[in-house]
Amino acid sequence: MDPCEIIRGQKCELDPHPLVDVAVSAGPFDRCQVFQCHRCGHGKAFPVIEDVSVLYDGRDTQDYQVIDSRMSSAIKRRFFRREAAKMLSQADFDEGTIVDFGCGAGMVTEELARVSGQGSRVVGMDFFPDPPARLSRAQYIPFAEKDRIGSQSDLLVCMHVVEHDNDPVQFLKGLRGLMKPSARAIIEVPNIACPWASYFKGNWDNWYLPFHRQHFSRQSFDACLQAAGFTIEKHIDVSIPSMGRSIARSLGRANTSIFVVASGVLMPVQQLAEKVSGEPSALRAVVKLAH
Repeated sequence: MDPCEIIRGQKCELDPHPLVDVAVSAGPFDRCQVFQCHRCGHGKAFPVIEDVSVLYDGRDTQDYQVIDSRMSSAIKRRFFRREAAKMLSQADFDEGTIVDFGCGAGMVTEELARVSGQGSRVVGMDFFPDPPARLSRAQYIPFAEKDRIGSQSDLLVCMHVVEHDNDPVQFLKGLRGLMKPSARAIIEVPNIACPWASYFKGNWDNWYLPFHRQHFSRQSFDACLQAAGFTIEKHIDVSIPSMGRSIARSLGRANTSIFVVASGVLMPVQQLAEKVSGEPSALRAVVKLAH
């Protein structure tokens, strides 16, 4: 379902000229474009991929990266630990079961387990039957066995996962079945209106084509959450470190340690531009089930 269908009862009216048109090395095609709706601001990636799971065979995308230098790992752990603590505070979470849906390499999952306390259970979930190598403090359940968790989560975390799906509303509706009636969810997506998208053009890290199928505006994100049966309690603007990888892409280089460090060094510049523009690199919402 398109955001415009939810807001106005009409399908998105996509601009005939793509926002970006880039060469890609994954999937069944060699180029990918993003077209934006001029009414709701939502962006959609083309060509369409019917089964997005084929893009993640072998855990060889950046979503599952485990080969980091000691310095890169330390920088990432520090960032994710800080964000994990923020999320628990933003959701007013005390203790209980936390589900990290679409846990990827497991770095957020591990830090949630580290900061949530002994009275909590943390479970990571993803495509694969075996857990990511990083997981040691948290449990793991593959998507195919989600009935094992049932409607038992007190806090559901879904960080940068919705944008990977072809139908964001149906995807979000599926998360509801993992939540207790009193549960909250924290859902975060990249923001298509971030100023760095225009600055880096096709090299902006958060385009991440062909893997990101949806590109949310504030309006389209809210519309999808509400259409999926959630009540939005909080909107939170988030700056996610993306400068280093965007620079690496611009230079045609791999995201080595030097670019991870660059992301940290340039973070004040990134945050300032996002604050002045009023458009962060990511949109986070704290939601509950609409009864």
